[in-house]
Amino acid sequence: MVIAEQPDIFTYAEVGLGAWRTQYFNQHTYLTEIISRRVEQAAATKYGESVLSRLPYHSGNGNGVISFHPARIKAHYLRASQKKLVYVCTIKNLTVFTVHLPLLSSDRELQLAELAELVRQASGDVIVCGDFNIFNGFDELAYLQAQTNLLLTGDTRKTYPSSSPKWQLDVFLYRFENTHVTVKQRIIDSKSSDHLPIVLEW
Repeated sequence: MVIAEQPDIFTYAEVGLGAWRTQYFNQHTYLTEIISRRVEQAAATKYGESVLSRLPYHSGNGNGVISFHPARIKAHYLRASQKKLVYVCTIKNLTVFTVHLPLLSSDRELQLAELAELVRQASGDVIVCGDFNIFNGFDELAYLQAQTNLLLTGDTRKTYPSSSPKWQLDVFLYRFENTHVTVKQRIIDSKSSDHLPIVLEW
């Protein structure tokens, strides 16, 4: 899928980094080996230094980024909750924030407030994407949008579970300096994950 789409940047959550639940197979290493045109890449546990990162089911469970352009990739860990990794990838004038928010709505509220702080510090074009786990709907994103001027792509098609989608959990938000940029989102019908992959084009 990644090879066929030829993206500029590819981000993903719930990747096995030699995890017990993937029989210690490192999925991120596999991806970087088969995608030959990559330029920068990073993957890390989503739990930081918490005890979860050392438990058998959670150990080696991470998020990843592959950039096909020269980029600065930084792992930032939010203060609230256990699942706290935010990848910040900067390519020229573009900053991409990749998140995987927790299942508990009160924790998501705290993390979205922290995320708003990060996004406000970013200049140039900004994209925020990932699995937001917004089971209560897009209203959960209202504070983040109000604080950062981020816009939703407008595509509300459901993405989870991929076998029979019932929720729109995977979201792109954006803020471009050129307000006339046309943004298009595509959802790919692929069962390679429990979430349907999304492509953002502009």
